Amino acid sequence: MTVSMRRHLAVGLAACSLVACDGTLQFSGTSDTSRDAGPSADGGPRTDGESDVLVSDVSLGDDASKGDATAGDAPLDRRIGLAPPCYKGTDCPVDKLHCDLDSNECVECLADLNCTVMPYLRCMTSVHRCVECLTESDCTPGSVCHATTHICLHLCADGGACPATLPYCDPLGFCAECRSNADCAQADLCDRDIGRCAFCAMDRSCGATAPYCDPYNPGRSRCKECLDPSECPVDRPYCDVHGRVCVSKI
Repeated sequence: MTVSMRRHLAVGLAACSLVACDGTLQFSGTSDTSRDAGPSADGGPRTDGESDVLVSDVSLGDDASKGDATAGDAPLDRRIGLAPPCYKGTDCPVDKLHCDLDSNECVECLADLNCTVMPYLRCMTSVHRCVECLTESDCTPGSVCHATTHICLHLCADGGACPATLPYCDPLGFCAECRSNADCAQADLCDRDIGRCAFCAMDRSCGATAPYCDPYNPGRSRCKECLDPSECPVDRPYCDVHGRVCVSKI
């Protein structure tokens, strides 16, 4: 009998002196990892400080998989919504949405040809949004492309004339629709960063039915029900950001 077997026999006999023993002792050259050192029923750690379970073998719950997902699992800027994936253009519920085959999501645009509403004729493919400009070359001479909202701002600092719709030369040197809220209609506020009257400059300016302030295409309808599919309910899972609402599959 080996030293290991003697040790197990001594432990077993000692246990039999305390509780009833059925007369059967099992021996093994190694520990029974399925009982003595295995993971607990709730996935707890092994008690022997070792682990022979691969991370890929462990099935994580929904919450754990979301919280522990690495950057390689999905694009960081993509928020998953309830809309089913699309695989062709007709999978999207309205003609203003187009299927992005890389993410299988219905988006506002894939290329410039999807942008048809003046003056937002350029597709910013990084966010799939129709904007007025991507670079200064998209604007008329004497204008620059605003880096955040991607609209063309007319320069007036050097004495350039402003159009009637943008009558003020603001402190930044751009032709502006407004300098303060007083220059806007009662329901509007002045977004001084771009000198435009709009219903919002940030989310907190919006109401419950359209709680999100759209950072692109600034104008009088910037508050929207959704900017992303994750903000839509299960019965209307598609975000028609152009139409400012969540829509269902017809």
